[in-house]
Amino acid sequence: MPQSSTPLVEIFIPTYNRASFISQAIDSALGQDYPNVSVVVMDNCSTDNTAEVLARYSDRPNFRVITHERNLGANANFNQCVARRQRDAYFTTLADDDAFLPHFVSTMLKGFSAFPDVDIVGARYLLAQDSLENIVERPQRSNATPRLVPAREIIEDTVLHMGAYMARPGFQMQLDDRLTISDVWLVREWALSDARICFLEDIVSVYRQHGQQTTVATNTLRTLSDLMTTDVWVVEQRPEYYASTLAPRMDHCWWLRNHAV
Repeated sequence: MPQSSTPLVEIFIPTYNRASFISQAIDSALGQDYPNVSVVVMDNCSTDNTAEVLARYSDRPNFRVITHERNLGANANFNQCVARRQRDAYFTTLADDDAFLPHFVSTMLKGFSAFPDVDIVGARYLLAQDSLENIVERPQRSNATPRLVPAREIIEDTVLHMGAYMARPGFQMQLDDRLTISDVWLVREWALSDARICFLEDIVSVYRQHGQQTTVATNTLRTLSDLMTTDVWVVEQRPEYYASTLAPRMDHCWWLRNHAV
């Protein structure tokens, strides 16, 4: 971690037409028990009353809004969050329909304290249905201390989730505009690019499922296509890893098995 005892943590909230949800996300980001947090909403040219909701927070000194003149697409909006971050700040994103628990930031920083050289710290989250208060799934936690997670565990067991992560200052990441389930792509890219990842057993956020969700509304064939694209990326970037580890476990992916070189 940087030498400061309270380094800056930036929470970016990319949004589009989420006036009914985004205030809960913002309140959870501003309500952290850690003192040095900056919250930035990246509004992707919303057409509902999102701007009115955001205006209610204009008097908060650690809150600001960046509004695009046109809709860039969800992944490009995420990439803008990465591009606009401060170089010396820890970085995370919060979906506009989810929420961080009050100890999110302070807990994630403990991971960087335990392993000062890691790139990403991940943790566990609660799953809610429609309402953030309607928790439908709680993770099974162990008493394990912060640990380094190998790429194999991340890819096979999806231990890391975009709803509960933090990146060190300067760590590079970018979403592919071709994908709709881009969080799968990004997590796999972290794993196979030899990113150093620490995982905590603490529950730090609430991930909401609901009918308006992009991942729920996504066409099934498109979703399968996205998954295959990420698997093709694995084949291209790490063929030895695919052959030894993924291929035996991927009986469902006949096309990839038959076309992998």
